[in-house]
Amino acid sequence: MQRLNRKILVLVAAISLVWTATGLTAEPAKDSKPDIVSVRVRGQGIDSESALKDALRRALEKGGRLEIYSQSQTENYELIRDTILARVTGLIRDYKIVSQGEDPIGGYFVEIIARVDRQLIDATWGQVQILLEQMGRPKILVSFVERIRDYVAVPDKDQIEMDSLLGNKIEGLLVEQGFELVDKNQIESLKKKRLEQASLDQDTGTIRALASELGADLYIVGFARASGPQMTDAYGVKLFMWETDVTLKAFWSETGQVLFSKSEVGSRSGSRTPGAPGAKKAIEKAGDKLAEECLTAILEKWSRQAVAGGKVVLEVKGVSFRQMMAIQDGLKQLEAVREVRRTFQKPVAKFEIVTTLSAENFAELLSELEWPEFVLEIEDQKFNTIIAEIAMIERTAKPVKHKTAKPVIEAEAEEPITPEVKKSKNATTTTTSAPTN
Repeated sequence: MQRLNRKILVLVAAISLVWTATGLTAEPAKDSKPDIVSVRVRGQGIDSESALKDALRRALEKGGRLEIYSQSQTENYELIRDTILARVTGLIRDYKIVSQGEDPIGGYFVEIIARVDRQLIDATWGQVQILLEQMGRPKILVSFVERIRDYVAVPDKDQIEMDSLLGNKIEGLLVEQGFELVDKNQIESLKKKRLEQASLDQDTGTIRALASELGADLYIVGFARASGPQMTDAYGVKLFMWETDVTLKAFWSETGQVLFSKSEVGSRSGSRTPGAPGAKKAIEKAGDKLAEECLTAILEKWSRQAVAGGKVVLEVKGVSFRQMMAIQDGLKQLEAVREVRRTFQKPVAKFEIVTTLSAENFAELLSELEWPEFVLEIEDQKFNTIIAEIAMIERTAKPVKHKTAKPVIEAEAEEPITPEVKKSKNATTTTTSAPTN
C-alpha cells in the first residue's frame, strides 16, 4: 500500500512538472509581454521614403497586433484601425535602419528594428473610438473635374468630365475606411451647378462654403488634364498614350486649413481604349499614388486633430471690442493654448487657437471660465469649431485698467475658475498627449 502511495505521489509530481514546463497550470497565465516590444520588419516602396513608411506601418501592425486585432468586432473598426496605423510615427518609440537599397524585384526596400508602444496603441484606440461615438464618422465631400483634349476626335476643344474614374476611386477608398460621403445625387440642382462651376474654376472658397452647407467636415477637390493620344504598338497591342496632370487637395471645411496638396505632372499612360474613356483611364492610373497618399494624410491629420489637439476655431457672438480683448488675454493664459489669433467684425469675434486639446475638451474648459463681467455660453461645438455667445453676469469687481487686466473675479461665496487659475491647475493635472508626427 505504501509503495502504491509513493508511485501515485511520483506520478502527480511528474504531471505537475510537465504542466509547469508547458504552461498548463491550473490558473491561466498572465500576459507577460512588456508595454514596449521590439520588432524587425522589412518595408517596400517606389522610393526610400515610401519604403520606410511601409516598414514603420508593418512594425506597428506586428508589434501591436494583439491590441489592434482584439478590437476587430468593434463598430467602425476599419476606420479606427487605419487611423491608428496612419499615426505610425507617434506610436513607435524609436527605430533603427538595419539595411536599405534597391529591391531586386523593383523599387526600394528598408529593413528596420523598431520599438512599439503597446500601451499607447490601446490608449489611442480608446480615444478615437470615444470620439466616433460622440461625434459620428467624419463626412467628406469629393469634387473632381477632368479636362480632356483629344487631338484626334475633337482637336480644338476641351471635353469636360465631372464623372471621374479617379474621383470615384477616391470615394471608394474613403467608404472602405468608414468615412461618410456627401451624396452628390441628393444635392439640389442649384447647389450642384454651383459645385460643378466652382470645380471648373478651381474656386476652393466656394467649394468650402458649399461643403459647410452640406454638412461636410472635410472636402477633397481634384483637377486633372489629359492630352493626346499618341498611338503606339506594344508587342502587337495598339495603345493610345496620354500625357496627364493630376492635382489633389484636401481641406477642413470649418477652417479651410489644408490637409493635403500634391500634383503629379507630365505622366504618360496608355490605354487600349480610344477617346475620352481611354483618357479617363490614363488619369486614374496617374492619380493612383496621389489617392493613397491623400487618404493616409486625412487619416493622420484627422486623428491628430481629434485626439492630440491642433487648431480650434472659437466664434463668439454679441461681443464688444473690449470684451474680445479680455477673451484673448484670458485664452493666452491657459496652459493648453500655444497661440491665439483673432479677427473682429462687430458683433462677432473669431479666434483661431492652437491648442493641445481637442475641440470637445476645449469647449468644456471654456464653459468653466469666467471674466469680470461675463461668461461664454457654448451654443454649438462641431469637429474643430466652437460657437459661443456673451452672457453678462452681475458681480462686483475691482475697477482695473485694460493693460493690466486679468480675468480674475473676486467672489464672496465660491471662487470661480478663471483662465489664470486654470493655468496653474493644468500645470499639475494636465497629462501628456500622445506624441504626434
